Amino acid sequence: GHFLLCIYGRLRWSDSQELQHPTIDRRPTGGGYLETSTLRTKTSTTAAKKTSWLPVVVPLDGLTTNDLFDEFLSLRSKAGLPPVGSKRVDGTILPALPMVTSNGSFTEQPLSSSQAGKWLREMLKLKHEPRAKTSEFSPNDRNVRSHSLKRTPLSWIAKSGQFIPYERKLLGYHVESTESSMHIYSRDNIAAPLRRFESL
Repeated sequence: GHFLLCIYGRLRWSDSQELQHPTIDRRPTGGGYLETSTLRTKTSTTAAKKTSWLPVVVPLDGLTTNDLFDEFLSLRSKAGLPPVGSKRVDGTILPALPMVTSNGSFTEQPLSSSQAGKWLREMLKLKHEPRAKTSEFSPNDRNVRSHSLKRTPLSWIAKSGQFIPYERKLLGYHVESTESSMHIYSRDNIAAPLRRFESL
């Protein structure tokens, strides 16, 4: 579920760990969005950016499943994870997907990007075994890593030819240093390219 959140939300792994207060907004006609925000991490270069929240909007409907994130949030709760955005005693946010101990319990430490990549490769390996002896791409290939979760939908967007460069930047959370990310990524500004992303 967390990997799907990264894919459809076009999120960098480190950004996906700092999520706050997700809400689900459904359209009367079906579908809708999971809306949340994240503390800027890897691309943050100033103290102001490191303490500002970046709006994140994720379509609810995936390639093969509708309403992905209701079930995801429910399963998180059943697994004993606190609500997304919960805080430690010192006020810092708990990771959205923490490490797991050898006995299967969750810790308060974030699952690293390299560990997430290993989980992803293992899940793909299980999904595709037994694999025919062909030249098909191997899920164990080192090119599959946590950053693939963000790179894959952005690759779809680029290859489709349906988006101008500015819209591709919007959907990938890349803005110029002179622009205000809180304004640029507001739901109103991202709405049109996001609808085309859903269609794609």
